[in-house]
Amino acid sequence: MPIRSDHGRNAVVRSLATWPLYSPRRLLGSLTVLAALGAGTTAAITAAGPAHAPATPESPAVAASTSPATEVPASTGIHPTIQHRTSERITPGASPAPNATPPQPTMAGDPTAASQRFAEAWVSKHDPQTWRGRLAPLCTDEFRTTTLLATTPTQISATTVTGPTTLIRRTGRSAEATVALDTMVLAIALQDITGSGDWRAAHVRPAR
Repeated sequence: MPIRSDHGRNAVVRSLATWPLYSPRRLLGSLTVLAALGAGTTAAITAAGPAHAPATPESPAVAASTSPATEVPASTGIHPTIQHRTSERITPGASPAPNATPPQPTMAGDPTAASQRFAEAWVSKHDPQTWRGRLAPLCTDEFRTTTLLATTPTQISATTVTGPTTLIRRTGRSAEATVALDTMVLAIALQDITGSGDWRAAHVRPAR
């Protein structure tokens, strides 16, 4: 017959709870049953093993941190352009290509001094190559490539300068001077080739 009242249910629970206390045998049996149930439950849990968590994909950041380190070449601290330039080598003793024209000394602002220097080189006695080499820097390009190339020292009768140089005229970038030699008076026409007083011989002739 089912128990319908709360009083009846409480009486049944109280009777079951106090049943093992009625005798030592009941208490010992109850403890034995509880111990067996606990041991069986523990054994079942141990046999089943721990639950495995589902594998999660490794993030790119973790994969990068756990991957083998890639060796990066140490920087030299020198720009590639600079490295390329420093790799070039200059041949010792190399000299620049010779200029097509000889160096041009400047005698700024004084056609008289330029005439004196030209006359002294004009009457000097050297081999033709040396003679032309001394006169070339004192001449204009046109005189050097025409009259000077067509003349040799043996054609010059004078051997020395015997008197001072006299400036006959000076107009703008043109001037004329005479120089007394031992056999003649030499007239020298000059041009200022730069406009800043760099006077060069442009034409020579006997004055008398």
